[in-house]
Amino acid sequence: MIGKRVVVALAAVLLTSGCAVEGLAIPEGAGYRASLGPDRAAANEALRMVDHVRQLDPCGMLDEPAIIASVGAPRYFGADHEPDECVVRFDHTTTVNRVDSVSVKLSSAAEGQEIKVGNRTAYVLDMGERCYITVRYEKKRIFSYSISGSPDADLCTQLRQIVTASEPLLATRPKRSESTRMPDTRAWQLDPCAALNTAYEPEQKIRVGASPFNCDYRLGFEHVPTDINRFNITFMHKPEDVANHVQSHMRRLRIVGVDATEESGDKDYCMIEIKAGADRPFPVVDHNGETEQWIEMIRVTGFGCTETRRVAVIAVKEYLRQG
Repeated sequence: MIGKRVVVALAAVLLTSGCAVEGLAIPEGAGYRASLGPDRAAANEALRMVDHVRQLDPCGMLDEPAIIASVGAPRYFGADHEPDECVVRFDHTTTVNRVDSVSVKLSSAAEGQEIKVGNRTAYVLDMGERCYITVRYEKKRIFSYSISGSPDADLCTQLRQIVTASEPLLATRPKRSESTRMPDTRAWQLDPCAALNTAYEPEQKIRVGASPFNCDYRLGFEHVPTDINRFNITFMHKPEDVANHVQSHMRRLRIVGVDATEESGDKDYCMIEIKAGADRPFPVVDHNGETEQWIEMIRVTGFGCTETRRVAVIAVKEYLRQG
């Protein structure tokens, strides 16, 4: 079904050998959302919600005065590993209950004891040195707040004070485009599944898991226990020095001119990580108070490196088209 597209795509992925790599042209497609199922209406409704969430500023969901009052003055307030996550870091030697971080993530699942925060349903989960409070945003969408600190302290009470003060901010729907704390990367402006528009023929049936920065998809509507029909395209953040470190079991690639690594696992599992956002590094303060340069990356996984590379080529092209 993918036919000659495989051959063309592989021409755009080479093991590094000093050669320049020409990219794969993206043809016009009918759009993968027309092929979703098995319940197309439900699938598209879920994707419309994640389209909305992707435009939100996670840092705008945290009330800074409440954080300072409850914990202390932060030394960092901004992006973390996940593009929909905002973290506030502290010098734990100066904070109440030795708290070292408070964070919010805009995709999560409900776990723990049900409570009310304002007029919203929420759930609290005490894990000792970390407490989570997940708050319902709209319908099935849950935002997750967390705090980490001393396991002997009542961290959940501290976090509840912060979440209670932050809850009204959810109704303001702060925009990522107006954020003063999150970096100006490309992913928040992109559908992570955009590559599916041209990766497959229009008649290909597709199931997609709805997440703002992850495209977890399966080919066909039938259950396949081995997951050989399952692929993932994920946007993520990494420290630049970590992204540049190529371990001995990894293979270096160039994907449409961008540095990448590839590694294989059991049963022909393949993982490719591409430094697609290397041209837009941004500063992040780590747990030790050191400032590092981080970059946005794309991870593509699937079974069989030939097909996974083909999907990676199209995903990178879509990402770079954003400018």
